[in-house]
Amino acid sequence: MTRRQQYLSISLIILLCVVTRLPQLLSPYLVLDTDEAIVGLMSKHLYEGKNIPVFFYGQAFGFSLVECSASAFMFLFTGVNHYGVKLGMLLLWTLGMVFFYLGMLRVNEKNRVAALLFTIAFIVNPAWAVWSMKARGGYLTSVLFFSLFLFLLFGKNKTRLSWGAIGALAAMTYFSQPLWLPGLLPLLAYKTISEKGWREKGFLFIGAIIVLVPMLVAKHNASHFYAGTQADFSVSAAYEKLLSFPQYLFNGMRGSYVLGYILPASQACDIIGFICSECVWLLLLMGIYNLFDKERRNWLFISSVLSLLLSIVMVLFLENNTRPRWLLAIPGYIIFALYLFYQIVPLKKFFRAALIALIIPGLYAMWTFKDYQCNPTTNAQLVEVVNYIEKQGVHYVFSVCSALNSQLEFYSGEQIICRAKDPGDRYMPYYFAANNALAAGKPVAIIGYDSDHNGVPDNNNIIRINQYFICLNADKKLLTNSGFLLEQ
Repeated sequence: MTRRQQYLSISLIILLCVVTRLPQLLSPYLVLDTDEAIVGLMSKHLYEGKNIPVFFYGQAFGFSLVECSASAFMFLFTGVNHYGVKLGMLLLWTLGMVFFYLGMLRVNEKNRVAALLFTIAFIVNPAWAVWSMKARGGYLTSVLFFSLFLFLLFGKNKTRLSWGAIGALAAMTYFSQPLWLPGLLPLLAYKTISEKGWREKGFLFIGAIIVLVPMLVAKHNASHFYAGTQADFSVSAAYEKLLSFPQYLFNGMRGSYVLGYILPASQACDIIGFICSECVWLLLLMGIYNLFDKERRNWLFISSVLSLLLSIVMVLFLENNTRPRWLLAIPGYIIFALYLFYQIVPLKKFFRAALIALIIPGLYAMWTFKDYQCNPTTNAQLVEVVNYIEKQGVHYVFSVCSALNSQLEFYSGEQIICRAKDPGDRYMPYYFAANNALAAGKPVAIIGYDSDHNGVPDNNNIIRINQYFICLNADKKLLTNSGFLLEQ
């Protein structure tokens, strides 16, 4: 493969990564959800030099510095707004796809067309349509680290530095999104066993330790406000989850959901979601068959199938596996395993034709996500509410819906500080600032969605804007009667 051909392929990958996400970027429904707004605030703090956020605010997991750095970089061009956050995530996704392609090329440089087609299939996979620009702390970082891991792992003549970097990437993946880590281990084991140079491989552990020590210190010092989902290793619970796993897998692969709520999707998303789901079972069967086929046994392919299997098992042992986003590692392992399967099957033209046939509806599926809506209101409606509150001279609000906190803070440029009903917050300075403002007699308001006032009595001070309600001139008595716990 000539250098010019490689540059053209990379240019096509970059172009597709951007063009296929334009429908979402130009959609009136583009808005940062509550967790994305937290990443936006973290990125703003980094951009302004106020803080260096290692983990997602309020928790000791979800390594976020890479995502915040990408958004802070984009703020240089867009200003501090939601476009900068989304474009920062798109930058990480694009880099991940470039290195995913280069990693597959290193497996077999002769299959450059197949490597490109499989990469495009990843780009237009509905499972990652929304999440390729979703700032959630660790998910897109894991995609990038996964791709860099493959790129380095399948390089020739690896040095001590290469092995050290591989170990460091594996450790960083764990702190970013642990669900990606089990899939890396079989591939790492295969290359470690099959290649010479045990002294150099010892640098795997050195690279991992170099990362582990400072990250464990940062983890110890981080806020533990939110503990996250825990593991449940009971066999009975895993068995129950296994029975519902096919539907759960399909929901994740079609890509249209918010948290645990499954949203309508186009027929193209359903078709690709079904095909990807069935590919999981096909690959598992082919892996078992290849294991017992002594003549055509391929340990790399078997390792990739084991990577897929371990990723599935990891999800089955989560305490509550109703969130399709926990399946996001699986499409990457499916596509990589299929690429390795492609190496050992004779019908390569048929395989390439099938890939092209899958990419076409995938391109259409990307277009349909222009109608994807993750928030009850649009960006314009949210901004209108922010502007109204600021015009009233109110800079501290108490929200009956905690999901509004970070949105109001980010979209107001931190001119509005918000706290929820319960004590504590992901970013405690805001929580104390709102309490102190109330104690100092500064004007405060109550806000929430008009569909659920959540204990706030209806009165003449309530203003309704779009789908929000705002109660101006709130005092301690009203807040207490509305269910706010005001003890600091």
